[in-house]
Amino acid sequence: MRYELITKYYSSDEYLQKLRFRVSNLKEMHENEFLRAERLLDVYSVDPIKFIEDFCFVKLMEYDAQPKPFFLFEYQRKIIRKLQEYEDSHEDVDCLIDKPRGMGLTWLITAYYTWRWLFTPNYSAFILSRTEGEVDDGTSSPDASIFGKIRWQLAMLPPWLTPEGFRPKKAHGTNTDSSLKLINPQIKTSIIGSSTNANAGRSKRFSSIFIDECFYVDRFQQVYRALTSVARMKIFVSTTVESAVAKKFMETARTRGTYIPLSWNDHPFKDQQWYEDLKERARQLDDPDLMREAQVDYSVSSKTQYYPQISQATITPLEYNANRPLYVSLDIGGRQDLTVIGYWQFDGLNFNLLEAYENTNKPTVWYAPFLNPFVELTDVKFNLQQTLGREMNDIYNEFHLKFFEKLKGWRKPVGYFGELDHTIKRRPTNLSDADVLRPFGVNIIYNQYAIEFKPRHIATSQLLPRIQFNEDSPAVMKVYDAIMNSKYSGTDRTLGENLKPIHGNDGTADRRAMVENFCVSVGRVLKNQRKTVTDPTMRSFSSAIIAQLRI
Repeated sequence: MRYELITKYYSSDEYLQKLRFRVSNLKEMHENEFLRAERLLDVYSVDPIKFIEDFCFVKLMEYDAQPKPFFLFEYQRKIIRKLQEYEDSHEDVDCLIDKPRGMGLTWLITAYYTWRWLFTPNYSAFILSRTEGEVDDGTSSPDASIFGKIRWQLAMLPPWLTPEGFRPKKAHGTNTDSSLKLINPQIKTSIIGSSTNANAGRSKRFSSIFIDECFYVDRFQQVYRALTSVARMKIFVSTTVESAVAKKFMETARTRGTYIPLSWNDHPFKDQQWYEDLKERARQLDDPDLMREAQVDYSVSSKTQYYPQISQATITPLEYNANRPLYVSLDIGGRQDLTVIGYWQFDGLNFNLLEAYENTNKPTVWYAPFLNPFVELTDVKFNLQQTLGREMNDIYNEFHLKFFEKLKGWRKPVGYFGELDHTIKRRPTNLSDADVLRPFGVNIIYNQYAIEFKPRHIATSQLLPRIQFNEDSPAVMKVYDAIMNSKYSGTDRTLGENLKPIHGNDGTADRRAMVENFCVSVGRVLKNQRKTVTDPTMRSFSSAIIAQLRI
């Protein structure tokens, strides 16, 4: 936002006129309880826009961080009208609002829910975000959490608008205001909060759901499925992210007519000068992705993308074929980076990534059943106890056990593709990852001619147009997004170092490495399945890549 535009607005005749009306209106209702009752019943109980503009506040941290009356801009009015329209239709609606940063959507949705909480009997809202702290940090501060904004709005209301029997929390919670819960005892409305997880809202039913920054939620697809029957009305709000899952969700909402896109120029505090200043800053910092502050975009900048060939890959539902061999590629991350495992099949034309699994901070032996599901779990447990020098109880949870059962319905993999690092012996055991896994029937192999980044990049670039990603697997889609989001370490291609990919700490590099480990070893797959390759073009490709990879 541009400071000069904010200052101009708060000094304008338009703002001062609205402010005078708001003060006068509140004074009249305060002095005349009959007029107050009439307006509350006939106006504010049915008109959320009127309520927000006459009772709610907002804070602009970019300005003076002081409470200001929440006078809505046109794009905000449009959103409120749409939300009310969707809810009044009593139909199933998944509304997506995607936006650049700094559009004030969380303020807007919390003001809308404050109105529902005050005026709609038996209404129940369910609010989710990435962590519980982002949903409710336990305070009435509007600066850190969603519930903090709602509590702050309630504290700013005139006493005669506070529901009878409502007791706000202070140092300790009350029966009407506690952690992740706000109750209006007068008309039995509620606002409940939760972090996003696969069990969110299970066995419960709400009037509506608000998922803040939904595209930054871990395992978004699983969370979405869990929420399908929890409420008719679901409000998804997020800044955009480089993700095939997010893009498909947006396209589905657009097809259904429940997509509300926002642009930077919807906001009156952003103008062309602000945009040009942002572009100049992005140019000076050599950071094209900085423009996400202004643009709604689900793709990576072509200037920085390490694997643009990902656009030629296919996203489609895939199923295991019992008549074809199964292959595994893996990147073992140790105690800090992710360990990522991919399960592959080749159908004669395409290399199909059926499933993936990832975890962190686990000893290498812990992954043995994910690589060979026919090993005895008691043997793995005994090995772990010997390694760690302590007794262990249940080392795998229900999800892991179900995953093992799924793998047991498949063939044992015929090849495990890793990298040189997996064969390096480490203290204090003087064992490598390959040494640890070998007793469990897992023999890791790697391509000694594809250790440096250049041959890995070439092989993966060539193979990506022939890879199919299973859209029904959230873990596989995270791998797809990792490939799409992989970036060069710099935009100056004249510098050798800048030709390498970025190795961040968000798991992208580990997922990318798992795919690369498969691609540089694909010659072994093609040799193993020579009879499967009948297409002349594929035969030519197969011969060329086998020769190139020297396998």
